[in-house]
Amino acid sequence: MAAESEKAAAGPQVDLAPFLGRWHMVGTHEVRIDDDIIWVRNHGVVTLADQLQLDAVCMAMHMRCGYILVLSDVRELASVSSEARRELHQRVRNQTYLSHTVIYGANLMIRTIALLTQRAAELFIKRSFPVSFAKDEHEGRALLAGQRLLLRRSDQRERPSPG
Repeated sequence: MAAESEKAAAGPQVDLAPFLGRWHMVGTHEVRIDDDIIWVRNHGVVTLADQLQLDAVCMAMHMRCGYILVLSDVRELASVSSEARRELHQRVRNQTYLSHTVIYGANLMIRTIALLTQRAAELFIKRSFPVSFAKDEHEGRALLAGQRLLLRRSDQRERPSPG
């Protein structure tokens, strides 16, 4: 029963096969999955439709791995629509899964917006949005490797032992 409610909460099911080891378009953004990392290259504006599809990919990865790791290249990100921001805030508000996002290529404005969003979530909904910043992809992957170990340990504590 718990598995059914978890699947229902995940929203529409996504076939991860097109994303595995190769770039797949989500709106104007490129997305691929390398092992357990969702790698996003943002181009232009993130729309609500884009955010919903990215959320679905994340939830599918959560079902597969028990956690979500995102590596986001925002060098070509123009903005995030207000509708997509509202959806993202709602997702953070309702987040019950283990995750970590690393953003690289962020200019000062994007870093400031991300940090303000993170602080607002901590202040108003008493929940942290786990995000880090890196200078490049290599540093981002190193940060995610450390987070992977922490998330796997946490996931093991949250799951009942078999037997």
